[in-house]
Amino acid sequence: MSCLQGVYRSFVQNAKFVNAASVPHIHFMASCVVEMFGLDMAASYQQAFTGIRQLAVLLRGALAMRTKDAFREVYCWQTVNCLELWAKVLAAHADKQVRIPCFFNAASAHVRCLNAHSEVGA
Repeated sequence: MSCLQGVYRSFVQNAKFVNAASVPHIHFMASCVVEMFGLDMAASYQQAFTGIRQLAVLLRGALAMRTKDAFREVYCWQTVNCLELWAKVLAAHADKQVRIPCFFNAASAHVRCLNAHSEVGA
């Protein structure tokens, strides 16, 4: 497991439970992840692509199944924090050589999340 994978996994595990005391910790961890993903763009691209793809698959599954449990997996703090993290990573390093598929997958995941939200309301 690479350092980037370990940092991201740690963030994911800690982003699951959000309360008033954990919010500063989660924001600090997100800032650290953003900085670390700016050090080696080739390795960062691979990990970002994998992480964003996992979120997109989760969101696509929720839209396909259309059950309350599937939507609960999408509408939890862990998923929201991960989507926000990838948006921050991509925005912070947009000036560097980040490949277009990462942007497309992140945007697609956000749109799917919004679509799932509209499905819940229907």
